[in-house]
Amino acid sequence: MGFCPKCGKELADGEVCSCQAKKSSAINSAAVDNEVSGMVATAKELVLNPAQGVKNFVKNAGWLQVGVLAAIETILVIVFRMISMVRTNIRHYHDVKKWADQADMSVSKYLKWTGIDKYTYGFGDFFKQAFVSLLTTVAILALMAVIIYFAAKLIKKAQVTWTQSFAVAAVQAYVVVPCIIVNGLLGFLSGITFFSWIISTVNMFKNAAVGVMYYLAFKSFDDDSKTSVYATVLSFTAIQFVSLIVNFLFAKIF
Repeated sequence: MGFCPKCGKELADGEVCSCQAKKSSAINSAAVDNEVSGMVATAKELVLNPAQGVKNFVKNAGWLQVGVLAAIETILVIVFRMISMVRTNIRHYHDVKKWADQADMSVSKYLKWTGIDKYTYGFGDFFKQAFVSLLTTVAILALMAVIIYFAAKLIKKAQVTWTQSFAVAAVQAYVVVPCIIVNGLLGFLSGITFFSWIISTVNMFKNAAVGVMYYLAFKSFDDDSKTSVYATVLSFTAIQFVSLIVNFLFAKIF
């Protein structure tokens, strides 16, 4: 038997006092609250003062913030791709039912007669899409960080750390995530020309904004605008090329 050194409660051998567990829980809760409030503050600063917002994020962001941003982006990509696949299945089923009615058959008899599937995507396709989305997001983020790291080292001669390079790669999520949400919601109306045009406009804004964020991030390492432009152009071009290659390879492999 023993006693808690904090509150004096009698404890069995190996028992952890509840006051310590409560303290640990409070510390963990406070840490989460600080991270959430920090991300909200960063988003606000990026709107009001983008240059300072990017600089502060790159300077202060830790692995937890990078991971959270990557997770949010990945989850949204998966969710909207799942929704798109469900919509495709619904449209395909309605088409099959229409064809079955025209042939004066039940849906099940028509499917057996034609040999086509009731739905375009099965359960395995949904799992595969989620898995591939996860892999591609993680792989592209890691490759982005590598490109940014060496661009900063070779072009700007900056003393950049891996944490900073991942922060530069992750800060784009503050632009990409809202664009994913807008495009995902507008996707329900993509058959209408006006909304399709808005989706294209949002994508152009996203690419331009991400390019500007890269420039501000490189400029935060030093004030040489010339080398920042070169580093931004090289990094943005390389990242776009790598993203295409990674998506193509994963699509082929899986």
